[in-house]
Amino acid sequence: MKDNIYYLIKILLISLTIFLGSCNKINNDSKPNILLIVVDTLSAKHLAVYNPTLNNAPNLVKLAKNSIVFEKAYSSAPWTKPSIASIFTSLYPREHGVIKITNKFADNNHTLTEELKSKDYHTSAVVSHTLLKKGTGFEQGFDDFKLIPLESNVHQAISSKKVTELGIKAIKNHLNKKDGKPFFTWLHYFDPHYNYQHHPEFDRSSWYKGQLKPGDGIRKIRKLENNFTNDDIKYLIDLYHEEIAYTDKHIGRVLKFLEEERLIDNTIIIFTADHGEEFYEHGNIGHTRTLHDELINIPLIIHWKNKLLKTTVKEPVTTIDIFPTILKLLNLPEDNKLSGLPLISNNQPDIKPNRDIFSEVDFKSSAILAKQSGIIYEGNKLIKDFLNNNFSQYDFIADKDEKNNIY
Repeated sequence: MKDNIYYLIKILLISLTIFLGSCNKINNDSKPNILLIVVDTLSAKHLAVYNPTLNNAPNLVKLAKNSIVFEKAYSSAPWTKPSIASIFTSLYPREHGVIKITNKFADNNHTLTEELKSKDYHTSAVVSHTLLKKGTGFEQGFDDFKLIPLESNVHQAISSKKVTELGIKAIKNHLNKKDGKPFFTWLHYFDPHYNYQHHPEFDRSSWYKGQLKPGDGIRKIRKLENNFTNDDIKYLIDLYHEEIAYTDKHIGRVLKFLEEERLIDNTIIIFTADHGEEFYEHGNIGHTRTLHDELINIPLIIHWKNKLLKTTVKEPVTTIDIFPTILKLLNLPEDNKLSGLPLISNNQPDIKPNRDIFSEVDFKSSAILAKQSGIIYEGNKLIKDFLNNNFSQYDFIADKDEKNNIY
């Protein structure tokens, strides 16, 4: 009898140990990984997710089919340093201090990375722009931070393949530690940025027989622009779309890796861009000059399989919302100092109607001088140009291309 009781108690203790262990495993597994993908220089209107006439991003289109897609997401600035700083701080440029190209991202900025690291996340990043390299301040909070090796000038390099390879390697290295920590990984892809390169696998430009060629520098393009034909402009856009397609291919490899490793179910994927690109919609090519939509209306997709319902959001949002949205998804306390609004509540976007969205630029180089502030409000955009001391106002409903200044 005593032996039976002894064995019964032993079985119960073993069962309880297994049960408690499984509870801990469930708790660990329920804490999601986070993958932040930022593509440099990607206008929403040039991505197939937002423009069905294009066929340049099948992997992102597939991702978007089961995601929250924000139709009117805006960057805080039309170039890299201030816009990336805004994503990681939920602050506008004047607040986080990265305004000019010489500004360092200050250590006193509290970042998304630091917040997640304090919540026991392993943090890693792979970036592809020298403006973001170690020493600029953007590495703060990361356990592992890498700038991809560049064989040439960053504007001439083709780098998406390397970003994906190093990104997958970073995640694998973390998983091999088996420490139970979820990961936060930031991947920054640069290829759509000029110089626009030809990718034969995604050919859209071989029809062209004009004066331009793949890889032409932006300064050469600007010297020739006074004599451009419509074909010249179309050729540059076609090269840009090839760059987007090439980048999509390598983002697709990351998404496939998550599926193969059975990580996709428990990974929040956030896809966005730092800013867009203009192709003479308002007289210029490249970026940093203005606050028109081709430069600040960027893609934003949030995916969490079986957790977030497929939704299309038409109300304006901004990339400073990304930080507080992640806190909301993780059920973490929200910092009232954050500028953005939490956008996810009960698996649905919760956005204040007629919300004001801000962007600004203060940029100086040998070829460009720009200083503007803009606000999007109640279906309008108002821009002040400080250099010329004038205003522009556009009605988004009647004039989505911002051609008619009604100020």
